[in-house]
Amino acid sequence: MIVKRIRKGAPRKRRSFDEIRTIVNVLSTYVLNASTDRSLMYDGENALAKYVLDTQILAGHPVEVGEKVDLHGTRRLQGSALVGLQRQMLAANLLTPGAVDPIEHYVMSWKSHERPALKEIEDAVDIFAQEMGYQDCQIVWATHSNTKNYHLHLVVNRIDLAKQKVVNPGDGWDIDRLHQVAAIIEDAQGWESETNAIYAASGGEVRERETGEIMRRANGSRAGCATRKLVASEKCHSPENAAVAEAIRSAQSWQELHNRLVKLGATYRTKGSGAQITINDERMKASSFGREFSYGEMTERLGEYAPDPLLERDPYENYLAALREERKRVREAWNQALAKLRERRKRLKKKIFAEKSEYKVIIAAARLELSFDLAEAEVKKAFDRARATIAETKLQRDQWYKVGQPPPKKVKLPEFIFAPNVFRDQAIARDHGLTGGACDYAVEYRNDDGSLAVTDIGVVLIVHQIEENAVAASLAIASTRGDRILVTGSREFLDICRDVAKARGYALVLENGEILHDPTVVDQKAVSSKSANESKSESATTSQQKRDKAKPKSLEKEPPERSVARTSATNFSRFPEPARAAEDEELSDAVRLAAMRGRGKGSGF
Repeated sequence: MIVKRIRKGAPRKRRSFDEIRTIVNVLSTYVLNASTDRSLMYDGENALAKYVLDTQILAGHPVEVGEKVDLHGTRRLQGSALVGLQRQMLAANLLTPGAVDPIEHYVMSWKSHERPALKEIEDAVDIFAQEMGYQDCQIVWATHSNTKNYHLHLVVNRIDLAKQKVVNPGDGWDIDRLHQVAAIIEDAQGWESETNAIYAASGGEVRERETGEIMRRANGSRAGCATRKLVASEKCHSPENAAVAEAIRSAQSWQELHNRLVKLGATYRTKGSGAQITINDERMKASSFGREFSYGEMTERLGEYAPDPLLERDPYENYLAALREERKRVREAWNQALAKLRERRKRLKKKIFAEKSEYKVIIAAARLELSFDLAEAEVKKAFDRARATIAETKLQRDQWYKVGQPPPKKVKLPEFIFAPNVFRDQAIARDHGLTGGACDYAVEYRNDDGSLAVTDIGVVLIVHQIEENAVAASLAIASTRGDRILVTGSREFLDICRDVAKARGYALVLENGEILHDPTVVDQKAVSSKSANESKSESATTSQQKRDKAKPKSLEKEPPERSVARTSATNFSRFPEPARAAEDEELSDAVRLAAMRGRGKGSGF
């Protein structure tokens, strides 16, 4: 018998939900009806043709004249109505959105003189599911008859319902495992094997015919058995590269290796996290030249890599290294941002359980979890945008030399302002020329040119542009939610925050509890300074009166000095001063809203 996957080697790719819907409907209709007509009507006249051209799912298996469905069944599905089965398979795909081609199509075919019974087909499906790792996956199967060979179609949804993950069939070797499935079914049911079969089974034990190695034990275990290894053809074995391979193999130090290779017109250099070998301007990965010459194997044998001091380093390699460092910086910043967000989630959740009454805890905790889940998703989007600019601005070698070998552009990372989750006031952003609009449970504020300035997710404000207007708007929004504003970010961002806070009287704190700006301290200093100035003024007036009495009356008084107007501080916004709420900044939305409404004035609501 033959067991094969119908995909003709087409690479898997991510599918949209609409694409998965079309695939499920077309395949299940084809398998259960032995006809493409109904699927064409259901999904549009070009749906099947488009899918066949895309993955060649039905290539080589057109509907034959007289072909009809004989037997059919399912696994991990309820009911028998086709539409119901399709809906269940689509619902399962919602567990893993963005999965890479989760729907697979397999065919089992028997010899022309063989005809399995229903019990044998059921057992064959179970063996197939067990060996491929599809025990908890949805399967629709049907046998088609009135053809030269009686055959079984299986449509498999690779979503594991128990683990809610996409199954990697056959431990990554699905084609090889299918050959073993055929051998196991042949052994269990007594079917005739193909003349060129790779495996043979006896009592459940599977051996490779050519070598006799055990691939599967009789009890189904593969522990300690031989496994397939992915070994690409190594270029070091070719005659023209034999001298280079021997030079690398016999070198006892990095300097000796470089000296040997330069005589052969070859080089060994690091690239990324690995190494690259160049032979007469032909570049290749060191591991593809030979696994023994990979960067890891070579450093283990010769120690830490040492470049050839006589070989000038390509400046473009420095540019690429700088790009890698920039990607690393963005990745580290993203991890730090997520860590801060999760730490704040943990702290607020602990506070909820400590302060709220029992019947309010579940609702408050659920709302908090949802808010922070949304916040993490938006933070990921923000860093994805930042990371994408690295690829967008990367210059190719020729272009980089042409424009004067500039360093990579530094990525502008998003900055964060934390605040309790209360309703949003878009009027504040409009005062700064920003237009707000709801987007996936968040509010995005944009400039007149459409560029994204601020994203408000409630528990955190993401500042995408480090400029005074966006920062001032963000702090103004955060100030309506509490007396203290928690800010975190780069030194440039914190400096702008401090300048705005000084002008508007905001209290700013850092994540470590350090006070960035405290308006009450500034006010106290101002009052103390005013009192001291008044005392000095009174003392000066008394002294002046005494001097005036001592002066001759004939002397004329000096004209008074002209006062100079003081320059006012930069006005960052036109909204009122923030109200100083008496309650804690972490109160619930309902309590805070009631407090703000009762306050009447000062908050801007």
